[in-house]
Amino acid sequence: MQDNVYLEHVHIALPRLLSMFDVNPISPLLGVGDRYHWAWKGTDFANGTFQGAVHGLAVLVAEDMLPKRICQRAMISRIHSLIRAIPSITASNGSLNEILPFESSYCVTALVLFDALRALDTIEPVVELDEGSLIEALEPLAAFLLSNQERHGVISNHLAVAAAALARWHRRSGDQNAQQVALDTADIISSNGSSEGWFLEYSGADAGYQTLALDYLADLTEVLPETNQTFDLERACDFLSYFAHRDGSFGGLCGARNTRFLYPAGLEALAAKNQRGAAAAIAAFARQSHVNLQTVGLLAMDTPNLVPMFNSFCRAAVSLKKQTASKGFQTDAWKRLPCFSDVSFRKSFNDAGVAIVSRPRTYLVINWKKGGAFVASEKVKPGSCKSSQLADGGPSAEKPGKSVVYVPTSDHSRNRLISFSEDEIQLETVLVPCATVFPTPFHTIILRVLCLTFLRVAILNAWTKKALVWLLISNTGPSIATCRRTINYTSHVTITDVMSQKQSGDIRLRQTPSSFSAIHMASQGYWQIGDDQ
Repeated sequence: MQDNVYLEHVHIALPRLLSMFDVNPISPLLGVGDRYHWAWKGTDFANGTFQGAVHGLAVLVAEDMLPKRICQRAMISRIHSLIRAIPSITASNGSLNEILPFESSYCVTALVLFDALRALDTIEPVVELDEGSLIEALEPLAAFLLSNQERHGVISNHLAVAAAALARWHRRSGDQNAQQVALDTADIISSNGSSEGWFLEYSGADAGYQTLALDYLADLTEVLPETNQTFDLERACDFLSYFAHRDGSFGGLCGARNTRFLYPAGLEALAAKNQRGAAAAIAAFARQSHVNLQTVGLLAMDTPNLVPMFNSFCRAAVSLKKQTASKGFQTDAWKRLPCFSDVSFRKSFNDAGVAIVSRPRTYLVINWKKGGAFVASEKVKPGSCKSSQLADGGPSAEKPGKSVVYVPTSDHSRNRLISFSEDEIQLETVLVPCATVFPTPFHTIILRVLCLTFLRVAILNAWTKKALVWLLISNTGPSIATCRRTINYTSHVTITDVMSQKQSGDIRLRQTPSSFSAIHMASQGYWQIGDDQ
């Protein structure tokens, strides 16, 4: 057992990660990491995300953190092959794909460019590389980011990795346009964020994705110091600190995208600079939670999201190693988090639509813009199998004999806060049909036709993605009823839902609490130990 939880989990995950890559020397896809494409041949394109693993591997080599029986020279060879494989899966416009052919994924293109450039910057001081051929492989990706924008929504973690990638491209290539686009992208994140300390993820604040955004923003502010004037990362961490729960979990249904993961690299990097700040408190919380599997981390990741979390854990392992060797390192900084306060309090973030309630028995995070979705948590007793968390997706309704479920609308302007007092919170939400869609063979045929036609034209590509976001994420349909929700927290949490303005007489409320999710979000619902307690 190691003292560094991040490194311990990296070593556990490393065999799984290395198994993903094609190592056949006569294969045209040598070095490609999408095993479902090159080995199973179950898809007609490669997901480019996996090439980003070069970043974490470079960190392990440069910091001498590989497991004892894995050869450093072999890993350096892998790093070369991963980067050299990128052109074999790069589209003619310089982009990479994630879930569809000809997708032109802005996010994955940015992610791989950032990871590859940071890998080169990390490993060059200790290993001699063929820089020319490696940079040549990355140039089309940079060109794509410089001439394209993500238009189907404001997704701050995507924009953050793009800005960080272009900042590093500027530093390596001297391209002044890359620097300006990085600064412009940073301004988009800032202008769509809130002075409360959160960055926009589609429709609101999401704590899990904000930890990922911090991974990239912490790097961006190092490479382009002028962006320190754009972002107040300490305030961003202060906002995040309210989403740490007493049972060791993080985020959840109270966030815009329901994510529960906790990416540690940015937090640990910021903690290294200020042991008294909110970042240090969350980082200390993250270490304990990841040790006990109380929050979503590397060991719970599915294959599509494995690489970003792997890289984050590798970077965090280095930051933690340096912190533990320095004076003033605080292992118990988590005690400063709001959820562990000995003082009862209430706090609201009106822009985010989030209300915080701390009581001796319960810590409660409520999102009234999501119709009263909340997470309530208690302290966990060592060895206890009793559930210490209550999560609820908001009021929901159904018609007898019908399969349709009615849930709070994602149009936040139709939900409103009525009151927030010492004893209870009251809010009103509009219930709409839940847009739950699963792919069928017919849908797959339609998508492939779109991929071969619309997605190959930039304007139509953007329009198609907007249509998919509307279909899968935006619950903004016609109202079936209005529901007034009262959450009382005087001694313990009680929920009272009352419907009015019903459009149909036979509609009825479903039993609460119910930890349902009403939106499509591939990165929600990963396992944590509280799920089975």
